[in-house]
Amino acid sequence: MPMVDYPALSLSKALLTSRLTVLHLHNAQLSGMPLYTLVGALKINRALQKLHLTNNLLNSYQDALQLGDLLRYNTTLQTLELSNNTVADAGITTQKGGDKTT
Repeated sequence: MPMVDYPALSLSKALLTSRLTVLHLHNAQLSGMPLYTLVGALKINRALQKLHLTNNLLNSYQDALQLGDLLRYNTTLQTLELSNNTVADAGITTQKGGDKTT
C-alpha cells in the first residue's frame, strides 16, 4: 500500500513521541516527499533502533541524500535495511568543498 503525503505526515507526527524500536515499511513507495516527511521525524526520534525500508522505489539521489541526513542526525538507529531499492554508493556519497564524505 503506497504511503502518500497524509499517511506519511500522520506517521511522522506519531514517531516524534513514539517508543517504537522497530519499524517495517516494506513496499510503501516512500520515495520523494513521503520519505522526506518521515526522515524529518526520525532525525528527532531517539527510540527507533531498526528501520526496514525494502522495496520502496528509493533512488540514488534525493532519497539517498535524505537517508544520509537521517544517519547523520539520528544516533540511536542501529539498522537501516534498504534492499531491493535503487540506492547505490554514488547516491550516498556527497560533495562538500571538493572532498567526498560518506
